[in-house]
Amino acid sequence: MTKPIELITHPPFNPIHDGLYQPFDLLENFDPDNPLSLTTTLDFQNYIYFQQQGRTTVSDPYAAMMEAVHDASIGRGLNAFVSSEGQAGRRPVAIMGGHRERRGSKLYCEIARIAQLLSESGFIVATGGGPSWCASRGTSRRLA
Repeated sequence: MTKPIELITHPPFNPIHDGLYQPFDLLENFDPDNPLSLTTTLDFQNYIYFQQQGRTTVSDPYAAMMEAVHDASIGRGLNAFVSSEGQAGRRPVAIMGGHRERRGSKLYCEIARIAQLLSESGFIVATGGGPSWCASRGTSRRLA
């Protein structure tokens, strides 16, 4: 039995955000033993809102304004974070890919391992992959 996703009429996020999100902010209420609990997280609610509002072609002026204010807030937080880390001697590195690679695939786990090694070497690592559990590939640590 499937339940239709309800229309989210107001942004689930605070448009004026001080700093960056932490994983626990985005994934609060997630229970790995209950996969459907993902739908209650801020991360998933934001994703649904983004989809319902037209993705990159938002037609509702209010939604467009809230997204713009939010994105500007996050941009400021990101700039402050990178500046602070740069002053501490840490350099950023980004790993970008495609949405077609399946989580847990050999390539995905290899990239996650590279990100982990870079992070452990003192780099600030930005990826689009999100959390990864690649236990079958030699590590059971969460890589994000």
